[in-house]
Amino acid sequence: MPLTEEQLSEQRKMFDELKEEFSRLNSLYDAQLKAIGLTEDDLKDLDPEAAPPEVKKLLDQARMEAQRAGEARSEQTRQIASRPAGSPSRRRDIIRF
Repeated sequence: MPLTEEQLSEQRKMFDELKEEFSRLNSLYDAQLKAIGLTEDDLKDLDPEAAPPEVKKLLDQARMEAQRAGEARSEQTRQIASRPAGSPSRRRDIIRF
C-alpha cells in the first residue's frame, strides 16, 4: 500500500529528529572522550575483559538502557508505519446509487 503524504511527512519529521539526536549523542560522546583523554584508536586497543568488575557492571547497565531505548524507538516507528492509508480505505465499502 503506498504511503500517504501525511505518513511521508511524519517519517521525514521522525528522520530529522533522529538525525538531530544522533548528532547530539555524537557530540556528547566526543566531549566525554576528550574529558578522559582518549581517542577512538585508544578505545580499539582496550581489552574489555581486563576491566574491573565494577566497570563491566556499569557497561552492561549502559548497554541494556541503550537497547531498551532503541527498542522503544523502533516500536514507535513501527506503529507510525502501520497506520492505515487514510480516506481511500474508508470509502471502499460505500455503495452509490
